[in-house]
Amino acid sequence: MINVQNSSDQLCFLWAVLAALFPARKHAQRVSKYEPYRDRLNLDGINFPVTFVDIPTFECQNNLSINVYELTDGEDENASLIFPMYQTTNRKAAKTVNLLLLRDGDNAHYCWIRSLDRLLRHIRKCNVKKYLCSYCLLPCYSQKSLDAHETDCANEEGQSVQLPDEEERDLKFRNTHRMLR
Repeated sequence: MINVQNSSDQLCFLWAVLAALFPARKHAQRVSKYEPYRDRLNLDGINFPVTFVDIPTFECQNNLSINVYELTDGEDENASLIFPMYQTTNRKAAKTVNLLLLRDGDNAHYCWIRSLDRLLRHIRKCNVKKYLCSYCLLPCYSQKSLDAHETDCANEEGQSVQLPDEEERDLKFRNTHRMLR
């Protein structure tokens, strides 16, 4: 992740998007690395700090796809979960940018997620390389299976995994006549 340090302004959304579009080789956390590119984005009608209402306008004006995820605390004190908070509808844009929204009370801050797979692998404490769909966070074990999944996933609006409720969660084997002796 790249967290651009901008304590003096409310432009963290802009700096995070610029970090994704124009990655810096050294000192990527500095605002000065992205100031020369500030005029390359169309910011007409965008209010800062950016809310989810402003993101579709920003996407259309700049031909970008933006996904926003939020880090929340899990049930266990050591567990954290990432949930999609905003999913783009502009899936055919030139570039997709994944952002992480960090909240502290009324304050919010955007960071660029350089690699969604590496971020979730760290949180899940899993060392196996996975390819994640940026729309539904479904893990795939090869780029080929991810490409096949994304063609189907692109046709859907929003997706989420639904687990069975408490009554339906237990599976029972009922075909005892098919068992081997």
